[in-house]
Amino acid sequence: MWKWEQGCQTAALAVLRMLIQLLLIGYFLAYIFQTDSAWIVLLVLAVMLVSSSWIALRTMKAPRRTLFFKAFCAIALCGVSVLTFMTQAVLELNP
Repeated sequence: MWKWEQGCQTAALAVLRMLIQLLLIGYFLAYIFQTDSAWIVLLVLAVMLVSSSWIALRTMKAPRRTLFFKAFCAIALCGVSVLTFMTQAVLELNP
């Protein structure tokens, strides 16, 4: 932070924001793991997919809206395939 000339206030705010986000996500994940509703899990996965697609394009100079669909499809394809493999082959879940 010193080399980028940001000062300690920026670092303190970043640490505070990180702490709040991690606490909220922890409580939210505990709720998701305790729920029996598939709709809630699918909604959370959809929100994660959309937000990760948008965040992946954050550093792009080109308009993000034009590249969003490609990023969305790429992350969805990889994420769904890994999730399917993990739940079907590795974890061997039984309802």
